[in-house]
Amino acid sequence: HMTLYNGYKAALSGWTHTRDYAKGFLRNINGKATAVVSGLVPAAQYLYSIYASDTIGGPMAWHQDNLDSVNHGVETTVTQDGYYMVQMNGVTAANPRGEITFEFDRVGRGHAQLTAIAIAAVAGP
Repeated sequence: HMTLYNGYKAALSGWTHTRDYAKGFLRNINGKATAVVSGLVPAAQYLYSIYASDTIGGPMAWHQDNLDSVNHGVETTVTQDGYYMVQMNGVTAANPRGEITFEFDRVGRGHAQLTAIAIAAVAGP
């Protein structure tokens, strides 16, 4: 589990390893890793930002496009190529269990990467 700054918890699965240069979690085989944030109000709207960090920088082989999604929705193409860079952000609703699911689909040769999740309630159900 990962405890977020505002006290929410995220259950992580499918990540293959951690690295200091990424300041977090990586997946280096094809397929999906997830972060499921729980303890939310069902049907409430939440603002989210997903961060990826790379302290090495440069055009490394692991800087490839990957596909991220929220609550099993449309996949968005993202690239890990910045220092504390927001990969994806938006507003979404918690499901009936009070959860939001973030999926990170590693494709190609790069890394799917997760440094941090920021989440905050913006509206009740």
